[in-house]
Amino acid sequence: MVQHRFRVAKERWPLVQIGPGVLTVNETDSYVWDDFRTRCEAAVEQFFDAHPAKEELKIQDLTLRYIDAVSIDFNRESVFDFLREKMKTNLSLPTTLFENEQVVEKPSAFNWQVSFNQSKPGGFIILRFAMGEHKGQPALVWETQVQTSGDRVPGMPASFSKWLDEAHDLTDEWFFKMIEGELERRFAGG
Repeated sequence: MVQHRFRVAKERWPLVQIGPGVLTVNETDSYVWDDFRTRCEAAVEQFFDAHPAKEELKIQDLTLRYIDAVSIDFNRESVFDFLREKMKTNLSLPTTLFENEQVVEKPSAFNWQVSFNQSKPGGFIILRFAMGEHKGQPALVWETQVQTSGDRVPGMPASFSKWLDEAHDLTDEWFFKMIEGELERRFAGG
């Protein structure tokens, strides 16, 4: 449970949170990898420096999570069509389920998650899509995260930077492979 929050100013980002069992570094619209990486490394280093029994400290989980969103008018566009056409992801239900016209074919809610074992940095890569909101507008929200737990957590804090770089490389690769094309141009502002 988070007990302390540190910000540069009220309601501003970045945000560092700490409490029993949790240390997070969060950034939103001003995210730049090099800056975020430096903040994460500093937070871990300062945490270990401040801990009264650092030699007994055992980190159980490391997670690098990205949450992205793209506005969609779900009344006009099917989430399934968007995923297939813009993100190269095929999810579908049998069309026979909608033949009797008792059920509307466009979902009113959508949440799909999948995880895969991965070897570098070790653990899982998790992908989640959901209907939600972004800046007050309906949106497809997706999370890409790398999670390493238990015995696979590297020696901390010495190996944290290597883990962070490998986790970032994997999430970055997945993100850009999924949005390649029209959606990538939209994210780039062009």
